Amino acid sequence: MRKSKKAIIMAGLMAATLTVGGCKKEEKTPVILAVSFGTSYDDNREETIGAVEKAIENANSDYEIRRAFTSQIVIDVIKENNGEKIDNVEEAFKKLVDDGVKELVVQPTHVISGYEYDDLMVIVEEYEKKFDKITVGKPLLSDDSDYTKLADILVEDTKEYNNKDTAVVFMGHGTHHEANASYSKLQDELVSKGNDNYYIGTVEGSPALEDVITAVKKNG
Repeated sequence: MRKSKKAIIMAGLMAATLTVGGCKKEEKTPVILAVSFGTSYDDNREETIGAVEKAIENANSDYEIRRAFTSQIVIDVIKENNGEKIDNVEEAFKKLVDDGVKELVVQPTHVISGYEYDDLMVIVEEYEKKFDKITVGKPLLSDDSDYTKLADILVEDTKEYNNKDTAVVFMGHGTHHEANASYSKLQDELVSKGNDNYYIGTVEGSPALEDVITAVKKNG
């Protein structure tokens, strides 16, 4: 007996429903969002920020690595210079939600927890309920042990220049945020280890470059 057109359609719908129901839903790859202040210098960008992102990728093969910058000025300059579009944090989070990402790790490459980090946390709190799991890493200098480790690394990395006749100066960005105290704390850590010829300065905070020059001259 010939089946009616309606019966054939119903059978097809049932088969389609069973097929869909029996398939495992594709899981989205978890993402690590590397958040940096940014730099408009192309070569430097890949040697510094790019190198950090590559190290994160090599250590976390199960994750997709994405990039976001916190400086809109840097983002705009890059786009104007070569047409490259880099997401700010808000744009990056919107894309993550639109792409259906459910597990997210946010890892800032900031040195201190200043205004940029505060702004990042505001956006994280705004979007956190849109993910099943979200984890946020800390800036480089967060715990006391971080200062000790960084001081040791800086001295080791510059040992070929390290003698009492040479001043070794490191310049940070600096900020009017209370976190600017991190630079003085790092200076104290270096001196406590006997590195009196090591100096920490900042471009926009304290100690200023002029303060470093004065200290270098004072110590001969």
